[in-house]
Amino acid sequence: MGANGALRLRVTRSTAVFVLACGAGLLGAGCTTSAPSLAAQTPTIGSPSAAPTSIPAVSPTAQTAASCKVGFALDNYGPERYARWDGPALEQVLDREGAIYTMSDAKGDVAKQESDIDAFVAAGVDVIIVQPFANGSSQYNGGVPAAVKRATEAGIPVISYDNFLESPDVLYVAFDWVDVGRMEARAILAARPTGRYVIIKGDADSAYAETMRRGIREVLQPALDSGAIKIVGESYTINWDPFQAEGEMDAILKTNDNRIDAVIVEDDGMASGVIKSLTGAGLGGKVAVSSAGGMSGFPSLVNLNALARGVQTVDVWQDYRQLGRTAAEAAVELCRNRDIAKVPGTTRVTSPGGNQLTSILLTSQPITKENLGLVLDTGWIKKDELCQDVNPAIAPPACR
Repeated sequence: MGANGALRLRVTRSTAVFVLACGAGLLGAGCTTSAPSLAAQTPTIGSPSAAPTSIPAVSPTAQTAASCKVGFALDNYGPERYARWDGPALEQVLDREGAIYTMSDAKGDVAKQESDIDAFVAAGVDVIIVQPFANGSSQYNGGVPAAVKRATEAGIPVISYDNFLESPDVLYVAFDWVDVGRMEARAILAARPTGRYVIIKGDADSAYAETMRRGIREVLQPALDSGAIKIVGESYTINWDPFQAEGEMDAILKTNDNRIDAVIVEDDGMASGVIKSLTGAGLGGKVAVSSAGGMSGFPSLVNLNALARGVQTVDVWQDYRQLGRTAAEAAVELCRNRDIAKVPGTTRVTSPGGNQLTSILLTSQPITKENLGLVLDTGWIKKDELCQDVNPAIAPPACR
């Protein structure tokens, strides 16, 4: 951190990367940059006074990639994922293109993220990437923050990164969460084509939970219609809490006299609670269990070890390096042409709120005991962590 609590600054060959590392006075006198034209215009980010009283008009003339200025309004830099996976991948693309990249960290504060977006508008950036809050704010679930509307009205393209913004005016770049649900359901249906099923969903207010549920039900419906399977328990989980998920599973097991064949879980953390419940009931490894990578993007170490030990069936992995690269490539394209529909690889999808969104949807990867080596090769987990307490007689290929 610089003098007077200034920015933590890292400058690569041609990309100025600012990580906002303090509360007030973030762009103080202690900041220097190789891109003074941007820094000199940038007001204090995170302060209510940063919101402009009037939005400057943006010229319709497209910028070259070399003069492209990209602002990234992150919801919370806290998770290891951003520093280790998204950030370096995104920066690598922007640096290669000679673009300038400024990142703000809202630290979990909705109002601060709004003022960060307004500050980017006032600074004259060419494209704004916004990672909206997934939970805890109606602004980001079924609505659009006023600052995003001000940005698009000023002619600045906005990319909604990883989470939904219910606006047809922004480009949505994320993994296909409907397909994540499909992948979970297909793997469980293959493992248990008949039987009694449980679905443990995320927070009822989360677009993720509803989107994944659509994919799960789409795959399961024919088996439900034929009577091959029956859903005997289904619940939402406040804040995706693993402890609550464990309690939900305990209650479902009690109601069904432990007669459960498969559990589809929408998140790794919740799956760890479900597996704990099943193990306590003597069902660990006997019930098929699925989940999907949580905030880390990669499957959690606990769940990867569960796959290796045979107490989990599948974990759907989102490689967030791919997301960072894709968002950066889209930002560069939008500097050349501000029409979001002209970005290569876009499609139209219907959001949970019924809006038609211009989107780039990425494909996830199911991880089972047979292909655990894929994640091991990334360096996300060490072999001794992956293979801890694995029975040599049933060890997966990655643990041999």
